[in-house]
Amino acid sequence: MCVFFLLGIEASFTGNLRLVGKQRDEGRVEAFRNGVWGTVCDTFHGENLPNAVCLYMGYSSGTIWTLQEYGLLALPAVVPISYHQRECFEGESFFQCGREPNRSDCDHKSDIVVGCTGSDYV
Repeated sequence: MCVFFLLGIEASFTGNLRLVGKQRDEGRVEAFRNGVWGTVCDTFHGENLPNAVCLYMGYSSGTIWTLQEYGLLALPAVVPISYHQRECFEGESFFQCGREPNRSDCDHKSDIVVGCTGSDYV
């Protein structure tokens, strides 16, 4: 895991996934896809999605928040949405999750924020 700071916002990333937020174990979920970082959008917030994100990042479980609950603003439309509506099953990490169903109802207002717990990292 790598951690960096930018203007009071902390980002931690593992491979092609990162959390951008207030602490290294929480934040807006962003994924590297097609050569650029973009957000992860989800409008139905399945309970396995935050766990899948956190499992990939080296944590054991996760909690999902909306941008508003976390205190972040939606990004401008020029920032891509890398993944839409991931369907995850228990025990899967993020990139093992299934296909994205309907993409049309996702925008940056539905970008997800997760908080991860149960880390081996110090």
